Amino acid sequence: MHEIKIDGIKQNHTLSEEEVELSMDIFEADNTIFVLIPLAGISIEQIKIQLSKDVLTISGTREIPDDIKGYHAKKYFIEECHWGKFSRSIVLPEIVESANIRASEHNGILKIIIPKTKKVDEKQIHVQQQNI
Repeated sequence: MHEIKIDGIKQNHTLSEEEVELSMDIFEADNTIFVLIPLAGISIEQIKIQLSKDVLTISGTREIPDDIKGYHAKKYFIEECHWGKFSRSIVLPEIVESANIRASEHNGILKIIIPKTKKVDEKQIHVQQQNI
């Protein structure tokens, strides 16, 4: 397992023996964190996106096309495509609006948009007098 920190984002990346790699780009622009994931060979019905506390997990399966399953792994010249189950988790910074996370797919790219909130370091709290 390796952990990557990017401006408050941690990525725990552990693959089980039956899981494969899932490529992704994570970047920040303005007050938004973007996650882009190419979905070649994966339908959106095979993708699961789950938020648990501050951990965003993307998981699913990339299936080998039925018409070549019998030939798969016979004799490779180049093997760069990853087939099978995948899972990737990102620990989000505390300053995201988890209720407003959105995901969409267009032209085989999964786009997850994570809005950020402004971090409040200091705040003055007004005390009200209560009449009993």
